[in-house]
Amino acid sequence: MHLIFLKAFKSLITKLILSAASQSFVEWLFFKIAKVLVKMTKNTLDDEALERIEKEYFKQ
Repeated sequence: MHLIFLKAFKSLITKLILSAASQSFVEWLFFKIAKVLVKMTKNTLDDEALERIEKEYFKQ
């Protein structure tokens, strides 16, 4: 009986860790791509907008 609970707990913890890792990877990838796209333009307004978005997003 304890073995069933242990396997379920292990599965839950593994899923939570993988979910957090994948979320942080998606966040990193999004902002990395956004920075590359923003640097390609001559306009400085998009640089400022991305900077503000990034500050607000990571303020949470």
